[in-house]
Amino acid sequence: MDLPKDSHHHSTLNILKTFEATLWGCVSHARQTKKPSGSAEIRKAF
Repeated sequence: MDLPKDSHHHSTLNILKTFEATLWGCVSHARQTKKPSGSAEIRKAF
């Protein structure tokens, strides 16, 4: 199934936006809990 370039690009952007939102959700959650291990776990993820 061949998607037009625009359609494929749009879905890729949506995936990136969702990923970014999820990532920032994790970061802000870690900041709120203020556990010492929170930032270390985030660093491990990268």
